[in-house]
Amino acid sequence: MIDVSVMIHDAHANSVAHGFWTTPEDLDFDVHVALVHSEVSEALQEWRDGHPLGEIRYAWPLSRFYSVCCKCDVEIMEPMEAVSVCPHCGYRPKPVGFVIELADVLIRLTNMAGHYGWPWVPSAGVPCQGKMPKSAAELVNILHDIIGHFLIGAGDPHQGYRMSGVIRLVESFCAAHSLPIEQAIKEKMVYNATRPVRHGGKLA
Repeated sequence: MIDVSVMIHDAHANSVAHGFWTTPEDLDFDVHVALVHSEVSEALQEWRDGHPLGEIRYAWPLSRFYSVCCKCDVEIMEPMEAVSVCPHCGYRPKPVGFVIELADVLIRLTNMAGHYGWPWVPSAGVPCQGKMPKSAAELVNILHDIIGHFLIGAGDPHQGYRMSGVIRLVESFCAAHSLPIEQAIKEKMVYNATRPVRHGGKLA
């Protein structure tokens, strides 16, 4: 089970440590809601590209040779997409995949919760009238619908309940389809901690 209280603290602390929440764009609530929508859409694209829902791949930057680490130039004797960290220098490539994008949805929401003070509501039920989405496309549509309701405003007293419902929905979908959501969250948060300030100059 996802430890949401820890995730709220860690996701927001990492975001602040990387220079976010300091500019007008960072503080625009609509921007944050739109970025959550973008993660949901990226999940759909992973499904559309034919990748298994539970697959976690690693996107290595281009090097001179496909099998050589882009940082230390030492050969890695394994398929690169399956290697999560260079055994020679410790460099971590970006993890990608459908379940990674679901993790990004939750990381963005818990980052927002850390900033706006939304509480984790353990008693929150799964939205959509208790009906579990049967497919990736159905999950994506439901998530877009729920996330749209966040636009009512950061200070709405029900935002913590909405966030908790999204987390319950993703957690339940992943359990039903044997998707490694906890591993995906852990790997993406570890990767995020290694990224440059503002992830290389992002506006938000």
